Amino acid sequence: TSFEGIRCATRERKLYAFGRSDGTWTAARNPSWRYIEYQERNRHHGVLYADFFCPNRSIIGNAKQAVDALRLEAGRLSGF
Repeated sequence: TSFEGIRCATRERKLYAFGRSDGTWTAARNPSWRYIEYQERNRHHGVLYADFFCPNRSIIGNAKQAVDALRLEAGRLSGF
C-alpha cells in the first residue's frame, strides 16, 4: 500500500509513504513531485489521473465522486 498525491494542474504525482504489514508507515526516500508519463510500468498513475481524479486537468468535486467512479469501474470490470 502506498500513500500518494496527484496534482491535476501540472499532471504530477508524489509518493509520500509506504504501508507496512504491522500497520505503520515508512516515509518515501525521495518525496518529490514527478510528471505522470503514460508508460506500462506506471500505467495506473496515468489512468487515475485522466479517468478518475483529474478529468480535463481539473480536480474532481469531492472524495465521494472519486470513490463512486472507482466503484463503478470495479463493478464494470467484475462483470468479465
